[in-house]
Amino acid sequence: MRYDTTLKELFQTPSNKLLQILTGVAAKELLTLEYPSVKARRPDLVARLEDDSIFHLEFQGEGEQNMPWRELEYYALLRRQFGQPPRQVVLYVGRAPLNMQAEIVEANLSFRYQLLDIRAIDGRVLLQSAALADNLLALLCRLENTRAAVRQVLQRIAKLPTKARYDALKKLYILAGLRNLEPVIKKEAKQVMLSIDLMQNELFREIYQKGEKAGVKQGVQQGVQQGVQKGVKQGVKQGVKQGVKQGAKLGEQKGQAKLLRQVLTQRFGRLPKWAVQRLAGADVATLESWASRLFAAHSLEEVLR
Repeated sequence: MRYDTTLKELFQTPSNKLLQILTGVAAKELLTLEYPSVKARRPDLVARLEDDSIFHLEFQGEGEQNMPWRELEYYALLRRQFGQPPRQVVLYVGRAPLNMQAEIVEANLSFRYQLLDIRAIDGRVLLQSAALADNLLALLCRLENTRAAVRQVLQRIAKLPTKARYDALKKLYILAGLRNLEPVIKKEAKQVMLSIDLMQNELFREIYQKGEKAGVKQGVQQGVQQGVQKGVKQGVKQGVKQGVKQGAKLGEQKGQAKLLRQVLTQRFGRLPKWAVQRLAGADVATLESWASRLFAAHSLEEVLR
């Protein structure tokens, strides 16, 4: 799940308001746990609350028939480690209606956990929070005016420093995929005059410049070689000049292709071979055209069509 890491990051502060809404008690400590077994088990979030109870939270983006058994496994591991029964919540964040069981009832076993659709939570509380993480999570909750909420979040992101702004936009864009909000974000970004041109971001600009520098160097080397082959001084000079020009163009293409590949990977996961080949073979104009579709497209195929 691409959104899984983003949700975990947004919850990684003890003052997280949504976590307090779910538990009713402030978190005293977030615990990093991983259980070795034939299949490694790493819970999404475990926290020790102010009342010293243990709270376990899992994020789920689609219905899973075996979810009660997964929760039972975690219950046994946590109960054994901490010596007390954990409170367990599965927070459903998917698009489709919630359709999962929250209990196991058998002849010799009865087990139950809390299953909650995040849309049952009033997003206004999180929008009013001073923490940007809460504001972003609000977009997954119940909202009376989603467009206005998106505009409010974007206005706050627009005031951030460049690096923080890019990180917030990345998280916003990933969460937007859970609610089909990409077109709304693109439109509202223009309304608040928020630049979403990733080529202007200092992190991506560094990648671009490295590609351009490598391309120029390669062009110079090719130019010298062409000039030597001609065997005349003028040929060397002309070859170098032509090589620099070709190298700069090649560098621009490489930089943009590498940038777009990174963004697409973050959005859609590991790219298939055909997509990598298309990116490598595209000219600058085509790459810019593909980049302009990022916020509106719902699939990799839509971007690279």
